[in-house]
Amino acid sequence: GKITNWRFEGAGPGALTTRGWARTDLKQGEKIKIVGYRAKDGSFVAAARSVTLPDGRTLEAASDGVPPLRAK
Repeated sequence: GKITNWRFEGAGPGALTTRGWARTDLKQGEKIKIVGYRAKDGSFVAAARSVTLPDGRTLEAASDGVPPLRAK
């Protein structure tokens, strides 16, 4: 397979902290799952909605204008 680098955009640091993020939640080299919305122009850019961390926690990452996660 071919590797494709993506850029994900999310909320600012203050908003992420309010949503339960800590500075140490993302570590270089970890495998995470991101749910988001791809750019309309088809580029490898997306608006992140949520991030699932290796420990199983799912945190909201959306900036303004991106629909929030729905409670399950």
